[in-house]
Amino acid sequence: MASRHGIVSAEAADDLRAVKSAVAAAPAELQRLLADTAADQLSAAWGEELAKRPASRAQQFFVLYGARALPFADGLRVETGDETDPGLTRAYEFGTKDREKVTTYRRRSPKGRVHSVTRHTRRQLPQRRAGGYIAYPAANKLGARVFNMWAELVHKVTHDWMEGKNG
Repeated sequence: MASRHGIVSAEAADDLRAVKSAVAAAPAELQRLLADTAADQLSAAWGEELAKRPASRAQQFFVLYGARALPFADGLRVETGDETDPGLTRAYEFGTKDREKVTTYRRRSPKGRVHSVTRHTRRQLPQRRAGGYIAYPAANKLGARVFNMWAELVHKVTHDWMEGKNG
């Protein structure tokens, strides 16, 4: 089904398109049941794969916080990071080119004197890596497995629903 690096092959893509169209044509009740079941199980698999990656405390907060997998009738979306500040999520996932950047500003001390302060503003970030540190390698590793799990879940949940086992 998959080739190197978790990329789905062209033959599997045809099968996935067939599953996708079948899910889109299913009754709304079955679609909701599929979405709920798949979200729970796929999010667990996504979280396990993310947990295998070494991460600093800041990366854990900004990249791993809120990680989930969301199945839709037209595909699957995996998410990571704090939605309130996507810039920090991006910075901690991919790093920065210039870790030695300094920022100088003037401030007033509690005694009322004005003085200059120079800070290294990017030292806490990792070095720039285009392939990412946590989420992108995890998605790459998990790719084909998620599609297999999703197809199996569609089959199992649909079968159980047709037999009246909605739980």
